Amino acid sequence: MNTDISIIIPTHNRHGYLTRILEYYSLTDISLFVADSTAKPYDINLASGKLDRVHYFHLPQKSLTGKIAFILEKVRSPYVVMCADDDFIIPEALLKCISFLKDNEAFSSAMGNTICYKKVPGACEKIDFLAMYTDRLSYRSQEEDPFKRLQQFFHSYRTIFCAVHRTDILKQAFRDAEQWIRNLFLNEYITAIYPLVKGHIIELPFLYQVREYTEYSDDKTTPNIDTVLLDKNFEKEFEDFLTYHALLISPEINQSVENSRHFLRPIIMQFAHHVHSLKKTANVSFEKKVGKLFFAIPFIGPPMISLFRKRKSAVALSKLVRTDDEKKQLAIIHELISKYFKKNSFSTP
Repeated sequence: MNTDISIIIPTHNRHGYLTRILEYYSLTDISLFVADSTAKPYDINLASGKLDRVHYFHLPQKSLTGKIAFILEKVRSPYVVMCADDDFIIPEALLKCISFLKDNEAFSSAMGNTICYKKVPGACEKIDFLAMYTDRLSYRSQEEDPFKRLQQFFHSYRTIFCAVHRTDILKQAFRDAEQWIRNLFLNEYITAIYPLVKGHIIELPFLYQVREYTEYSDDKTTPNIDTVLLDKNFEKEFEDFLTYHALLISPEINQSVENSRHFLRPIIMQFAHHVHSLKKTANVSFEKKVGKLFFAIPFIGPPMISLFRKRKSAVALSKLVRTDDEKKQLAIIHELISKYFKKNSFSTP
């Protein structure tokens, strides 16, 4: 059994996805900790493969914050990763991250590159893999000062929710968070602020995660940080979020809680305003405008645009899927996704 790392799988009303992700990890020797807030408990017998490494906890009254905090206290491995029930984090990539963290004590968290998958409408077995975040294929925080490190990270923000974390650091980040954090979306930043104060983070240039793309996932339907900050209805939620992190980091930086709030506020506010401005200024690109003109050409227009998009997508994906082993991992994931789509296994319990 791998005693270096544990995988936490938070889930809610998605036992079909849970069965699938347990099957994906069934061939590994990594311990899995399931935090399930669904009203009806999951029947573990639905899962295939070895179940002796699956630790299932039915937590119907817990928020996402509370579920993660509860499970983290059960974890004994030095490293931990959180994997959404509809995503896949490649086991070999986890081992590469652990190797890096063992050799680099100054780093709190490590991850690799992320792509997504999308089911082709009307095609049961057709899955498209698509590139994500091609603007940054590798990243390493540079600043030694914790607040400059936070500024640097939030200036070119990328979620590290599913990174490999040092367990003791992530435990501390979540230990009392449930008392302060109520918005689902803000959990993402719990995994960033305290770990960044404690050390550096890195995104390594290899395929790490395959995420599901859907318009209706929680991260697209829950108010983002710009809403939580700029809408008066969420003012207390944001102030509590800020206070919690000030309480958490003040002993680490030898500053008062008030000074910690003073340092944190502009970093988070600037990021929130940046997110808000991107939403307001989002326009159709010149390329899309030209594409619409070509699409309108009878007979030849649509096939030309389709071919162009496929080639562009393939080029972008090739920058993230570089090796034969990574292609093999995608084939395994593709087969599993197709299998569960065929079974129509994603209804809520």
